[in-house]
Amino acid sequence: MQFLELVPRIQPSEAALHALLDSQAVPGDLAGEDLVVFCAGLWLAGDTFAAALVHEVLCERRARTIVLIGTPQDFLAQMRAAAKRCRVSDRVTQGLWYKLRSTVPPEVAAKFG
Repeated sequence: MQFLELVPRIQPSEAALHALLDSQAVPGDLAGEDLVVFCAGLWLAGDTFAAALVHEVLCERRARTIVLIGTPQDFLAQMRAAAKRCRVSDRVTQGLWYKLRSTVPPEVAAKFG
């Protein structure tokens, strides 16, 4: 399981996405892994960013799923629409932190509450 925290305002570009993934040490090969994406502070991302995130993580890096935590409804809809366009609808889910918390390393749990 890998983790990514989205910042409040993300530039809707592929370069910004790659910089974010690199800054949080998300591996280039996620084959078979779930990527838990914390979205609680997110207030602006957009369709372009959602499409790039779905394509990069699920198609290019081959993650098993993207699990969204604390996702604003508009971004959740954008992620689901992007997943549908990429034909990976079943691989984008909305999760609940209280259910995942006990399964993550203590340092991650401490960071995200």
